[in-house]
Amino acid sequence: MDIVTILSTIATVAVAVGTATYWLGARLTRIEDRLGLLIKAFKWQGEAMTRLIEHLKKKGVIEDVDAWKAVFNGIVSIIGNPLTGEEKKRLLELINKDDLTPEEADEFERLAWRFWEEHMDKREAWYLLLYAAAKRGETYGKHNKKLTPLDLA
Repeated sequence: MDIVTILSTIATVAVAVGTATYWLGARLTRIEDRLGLLIKAFKWQGEAMTRLIEHLKKKGVIEDVDAWKAVFNGIVSIIGNPLTGEEKKRLLELINKDDLTPEEADEFERLAWRFWEEHMDKREAWYLLLYAAAKRGETYGKHNKKLTPLDLA
């Protein structure tokens, strides 16, 4: 083989690899964009469910919300990320507290949202989020306070 044949083979392979890399990069970008949309859709679904649970509990349609605590048996082992140690401790306190103030109910739901965002693939995260929403609705009902959307920022 002469040098021209070798160089033309290398050039052909380089162009093929470059084209494949460009195509793959564009494809991965589209997949990443779609995953971002899917995550947003899950968050919107979670928001709709929490608002519904809050209002149903405030109106007294949902009863005995404390029975939901039974589903949290395994939550302690996964509760760390993304919460700090102090937030984890606070979340566990709020889960086990019977009578919350409206401020505590807001804090509880905010912590539950943070936990849910990291662990939305685990059923405990969904249960925690819905339980926090129900407790918030219950608390606002007890204090005869207007239930407004929670600021998650």
